[in-house]
Amino acid sequence: MWYTYEMKRLPLAVSAVLAALLLLSCATRLAISYDMSPEELIQRAQEASDRNRFEVALQFYEALLIRFSDNPALVVNAMYEIGFIHERRRNFFAARVWLNRVLEQYEAPGGEALPEKFRILAHIVLERVEERDRGRIPTVRQRQQAMMPQPAQQPEEPPQLAWQPHPAEQPQLELHDQHYLYGIDGALARAAEEVSRNLAAMSQVAIVYVSAQDMGTENFIASGLERVLQERGFAIVSRSSLYTIRAEQGLGVGAVDDYTAARIGYLAGASAVITGRVVGEGYIRQLHLRALDATTGAVIGTASEAF
Repeated sequence: MWYTYEMKRLPLAVSAVLAALLLLSCATRLAISYDMSPEELIQRAQEASDRNRFEVALQFYEALLIRFSDNPALVVNAMYEIGFIHERRRNFFAARVWLNRVLEQYEAPGGEALPEKFRILAHIVLERVEERDRGRIPTVRQRQQAMMPQPAQQPEEPPQLAWQPHPAEQPQLELHDQHYLYGIDGALARAAEEVSRNLAAMSQVAIVYVSAQDMGTENFIASGLERVLQERGFAIVSRSSLYTIRAEQGLGVGAVDDYTAARIGYLAGASAVITGRVVGEGYIRQLHLRALDATTGAVIGTASEAF
């Protein structure tokens, strides 16, 4: 007998957090036998997590959360592990959501009977999330720079984005949308750094397409990617060249599969191709990036950042 989702039968709190998890998970769904015990689900999840197969681990913890929603101890176990995985992946927003859900269980009626270790661990990981998200844990380079003589400080300038899109490409956002703009900025900087790690130094890169809720956001992300990658030493194929190739090949301007994206990059003279998309809505969104070898079409890098 195989496991199927029946969210309508779950308590409201569990359904809410499960909905958040489903928005954050884009991997192929596993067929998890319904006969597996809680111990087996936890063991399989831990084995996957130890191998950095985080999407697989999330699905096993998700199964534990749904099937044993009437067991509060297993619920806080699953919620904590899900939050911990997101912290490891630097998805700090999602980590906060799940770890705070753990603490909420202890404040609810009956919370005093829950295993104390998950409350303690949730507090520890939340503190680490705040430190990492605000950059308070210095890198080796930062520690070395701190030991070097510092020049006289200049008057502070108003804070700016790490990069600015071309005025013609910047989406016109209302005042209440500014948080969304800055959220994209941080997620984009982190995702671009992650996805570019496996690219050959000084190579030529083509950003073939970006998919988002509107054209303004697509242009904003594409422009930002170009600038971030240029700052890291990569040469960027102009979008006008890519538009010309797509028109000649009859491929339009929308999303394409990996093989076609690699082909477009290859025809443009690039050695690597990057595609991106924004998924989710409301307060839970994620930016996904994929880097492809332009010659073979093989995936050579991925990144996913919540904002």
